[in-house]
Amino acid sequence: MKKIRFSDNTELEIYNISCSGNTLTVEVLNGNSTDLETLFKDSDNLAVIQYYVGTELVKGYAGYTRLNEYKKCMDQTISTDYSTPDSSTESGFAEEKADISVITLIKPEKIEAVADKTEQNAADIAYLAMESGVDL
Repeated sequence: MKKIRFSDNTELEIYNISCSGNTLTVEVLNGNSTDLETLFKDSDNLAVIQYYVGTELVKGYAGYTRLNEYKKCMDQTISTDYSTPDSSTESGFAEEKADISVITLIKPEKIEAVADKTEQNAADIAYLAMESGVDL
């Protein structure tokens, strides 16, 4: 079984994971769209994603905190049994099909992360000033 573990230690069974440059792609079989979107929009929980095969930690991915794309590919062939003929399928052999949710995360550029923090800090300062009666 392949799975990923998020920063809050929740786990998600996955079909596949791949990384290229600043993009991390996760594929989930027959996933609930709403639950997956909610899970992958939580940037704090995406800070470190650990990839496991069985109980063995295979790889870690850090900084892929921005949900870039979510799509669902319906009725995809995920395996073919070439020892079992089946004339009703495109391949002519028994096929296993599933819906595949494809989640694409990106690693923001460092300057974007600093800009996001700066904006949050400014909002925090403005709030504290308002609460304490200080005029900025």
